[in-house]
Amino acid sequence: HTDKIHIAIGYLPNKDTNYAFSIEGSENLLSKLELKKNINGFNLSFNIKYNLINTSNNNEANIALNKVF
Repeated sequence: HTDKIHIAIGYLPNKDTNYAFSIEGSENLLSKLELKKNINGFNLSFNIKYNLINTSNNNEANIALNKVF
């Protein structure tokens, strides 16, 4: 027997921007906030992962910028 939760919410204000928030896990609840935006052909991605149960460990933030030729 396992109990697992997964909740996700997304929002598209326009075709070049995407916001998403999710919570998932079983023993450790992890939240993730993500922003993706296309700026003049460059794809910018920013996300934060946060452990809701153990607030002192396993937190991370990432920023990525790329362009497809």
